[in-house]
Amino acid sequence: MIMLRKLVDSLINDEGFLLSHGKLYRKNNHHFKRLCRIFAIVKEIAPKVILEIGGSDGMLARIIIKELEIEKYYFTEPCGWNLHKARLNLAGNDRVAIYPLDILKDGIHPRGVDLLVCSEVLEHLPDYSQALSNILAARPSHILISVPTEMGWPGFLKSVVRKFHRKERISYRYLLDCFLKRDITIYRSDPSARYLTHIGFHNIRFEETLEDLFAEHYEINIVDNKVFSLTMGKIYRLTAMTP
Repeated sequence: MIMLRKLVDSLINDEGFLLSHGKLYRKNNHHFKRLCRIFAIVKEIAPKVILEIGGSDGMLARIIIKELEIEKYYFTEPCGWNLHKARLNLAGNDRVAIYPLDILKDGIHPRGVDLLVCSEVLEHLPDYSQALSNILAARPSHILISVPTEMGWPGFLKSVVRKFHRKERISYRYLLDCFLKRDITIYRSDPSARYLTHIGFHNIRFEETLEDLFAEHYEINIVDNKVFSLTMGKIYRLTAMTP
């Protein structure tokens, strides 16, 4: 973890590395723990070909490419400003292919990669079930998915911070529904938007949908990281079943 901390700090402090969300890894230790856990799992799987969905500014990709022996890294991102930063941050490496991808509309290519990574992406989508179906159709050997916890005590605390510290428009009724684990999908932002906030993401229903779609084809494990799981979210590790 110390090695990774130094590497992340070096990227954050590098004026040539253009950040979208990278500063979170300095300010918020939970984000850094998630990054460490994902990197450790990737290292354990030892994939040769990786496809990352919604890679933002390329922080995870840069670390994996630097530290592991990867033959090909397919990097995708739907947002133009993030894609521009990623192209600059990952430039000069012929092992990286960078292209735009809207996981709700576009087919996922290439198919059958060793590992597909989708970290902190699906909670922003108006229809994560369609996104999961597209991931399933790509048939990667391994899948890593992380999403935040928005229900119960963790979701309540985060929503309090959003309301009173960030001054987001969150009602007291929403805070109560988060705490009591009631339906918060009714608070979802405009479903026509291409990129939404976490507000209204029902992580319990998400897990049910994940199991319904993937259980027949993949072994599903929730990564054991109690601090991260209790406060921020979960990492799901899926391994394709042998025929």
